[in-house]
Amino acid sequence: MKARAHIVSAGARTALGQNALQTAMLFRAGSAGMAAAPLVDVEGDLVTMCFDPTLPPLLVGWERALQLVDAALDEALAPLADRVDGARVQLTLCIDERYGTAERGSADADAGAALTMGVADRLQKKLPGASLEVTARGNASAAVSLGDGLAALEGRRLDALVVGSVHTDYDPPWIQQLSERGRLFKADNLDSFIPGELSAFVVLMREDVLRRAGLSPLAGVVSVATGSELATPEDDHSAYEARGLTHTVREATAAMVDEGITAGWALTDLTFEQRRVHEWQSMLVRTRKVWTDPYVVESPAQRMGNLGAAAIPLGMVLAATGWQCRSAPAPVAVVFAGSEGGARGVVVLAVP
Repeated sequence: MKARAHIVSAGARTALGQNALQTAMLFRAGSAGMAAAPLVDVEGDLVTMCFDPTLPPLLVGWERALQLVDAALDEALAPLADRVDGARVQLTLCIDERYGTAERGSADADAGAALTMGVADRLQKKLPGASLEVTARGNASAAVSLGDGLAALEGRRLDALVVGSVHTDYDPPWIQQLSERGRLFKADNLDSFIPGELSAFVVLMREDVLRRAGLSPLAGVVSVATGSELATPEDDHSAYEARGLTHTVREATAAMVDEGITAGWALTDLTFEQRRVHEWQSMLVRTRKVWTDPYVVESPAQRMGNLGAAAIPLGMVLAATGWQCRSAPAPVAVVFAGSEGGARGVVVLAVP
């Protein structure tokens, strides 16, 4: 398989670790980040959440998100210092759907704008001249935007593409909304998810650029595909249909399967919500020839909390860091995520 681009660096800050290495190694060791957060649901009970305990407990919303961005973006961009022209670098920032679909002047719209401006300001200080693109398509955002980004790298319009996201559920009004909709994990509500927060970024380059910069590849980005499902949390469509996800996985892995190569590692954004689990199960049955026997399925959200738009960037961080440290379970990984509105995205990665 020929990689379209290579991951050369990664950065993360999560409930498990303060950087990519800590997060990947603690995740591989089976650690979990959930604890009782100083937030309450509509019944006045403390919320079980995966959150960064080093951040001030009164820091919430987009201001908290920017604190998560600082360390992860610094870590990812560190190898680029004095090695690339900032004007030849683009950061694709993936953010949650609620920011992109909010009405102008609403609290969510204002929070999304403040978050974007904060990231743009930090980017210019760290890498002057770099451009910023924003995709507000939720969990599948990175796959939705990655096609154009890879084309820009291949067309030599960019020397480096930074793909990343920040997500936090640590926001009292948002927690109240989730609680009212019955989506928060509790002992008597298992068909739900654990809120979370994290930031994750990866830097992608063409092979000629990374060698000129004196960098080494951590992972190859082989392909990307997107699709759409009818089933959402707001309708009655059966998740077992899984037509969009099945098509997306087949499209992303078609060239790989033609070469007789299978994937032994799946990194998903699955929580404990059964509709998404049922969709995933249906897809696995229909795409059996894609997968090695046996294969490993890992769902970081079940131990690190809801991943939001950071789902695919985190999967890319875990794969790249895993191969770098020789702790990954397989040489080919399929990173998958699905947005609330129905968008589905798949990225295929391979050991360099």
